[in-house]
Amino acid sequence: MGVMILVLLLCFAMAFSQQINMIEVEKRALLQIKWWDFSDHFSDDPCHWEGIYCNDFGSVTEMRRPIIPSKHCRLADLNLTAFPNLQHLDLHEMGLIGAIPTQIATLHNLKLLNLSHNNLTGIIPTQIGALHNLTGLDLSNNNLIGTIPTQIGALHNLTGLYLYYNSLIGTIPTEIGALHGLISLDLSNNNLIELAYTLVVNEKCDVYSFGVVTMETIMGKHPGDLISSLSKTYSESIWLKDVLDPRIPQPS
Repeated sequence: MGVMILVLLLCFAMAFSQQINMIEVEKRALLQIKWWDFSDHFSDDPCHWEGIYCNDFGSVTEMRRPIIPSKHCRLADLNLTAFPNLQHLDLHEMGLIGAIPTQIATLHNLKLLNLSHNNLTGIIPTQIGALHNLTGLDLSNNNLIGTIPTQIGALHNLTGLYLYYNSLIGTIPTEIGALHGLISLDLSNNNLIELAYTLVVNEKCDVYSFGVVTMETIMGKHPGDLISSLSKTYSESIWLKDVLDPRIPQPS
């Protein structure tokens, strides 16, 4: 019995030591990033810093818009591997520049990632598909390029996906259709190609393009053509026969 108690005490001591080391690593990473102004009311405990929230053990679980004394900060300067318990990372409207680091994949407990309204460049890393607990992903209003990674289809807990106002190209991945829990989706104001442009209704038509496909079926052309004509003839009346597909005989 005494040996068992000793083993339990040793295990507890090791776990406690690891916890202390992890908290020190987190603190060091936050100090190195220099996103906080320590000139006034400095606390040695990061859990007391504005925008930082911790669990009962003192490990960081949320990081929300700290006050940055300098501009043009890079997300890559933050050691993301130092925060294994991070659940919310909300850094919108912080003037962040540079690319989204591939180390984002190490945040396995992350549920919310909001990097919107910054000046982020480069591609959306494929490693983002490793964030299986993610429920909200907002990368809107940046300067991201490239295609939407198909790995986003692995984020089965995702309920909100916002990639609007970027410079993304290519087709909308059909894998997005596998996100059955998705409630809100906005991919507008990019250079994406909808599958509906092919004028072929097949199993590859995703939810986003469904409305466009329906309009094409009725009109015989992409609804964008109608929108263009509307901008030129806004003062004129438009007849229903001008909207319907002329190849289909009119009913008697």
